[in-house]
Amino acid sequence: MMYVTIQNAMRAMRGAMDACDEFDAVTQTCIENHEAIILHGSSEMQTASRMLLYSLAAEIVRRRAGMLSETSDEGQEGKP
Repeated sequence: MMYVTIQNAMRAMRGAMDACDEFDAVTQTCIENHEAIILHGSSEMQTASRMLLYSLAAEIVRRRAGMLSETSDEGQEGKP
């Protein structure tokens, strides 16, 4: 029974890592495309690209804040 639980935990961790890798890939692609849009895109396209990068930055901050709070909560067991 313990073996099945460990397998499920490992699968869940792998899934989370894959999702993180995918988000990083999407972010990198958006940054690379933004450079081309700034050089060749219309003002509307440039604005949309800037808004997308802003949203990505906000998501990165949100994810890092979540990681930091999870890390700081680990040492708080038994404390009020």
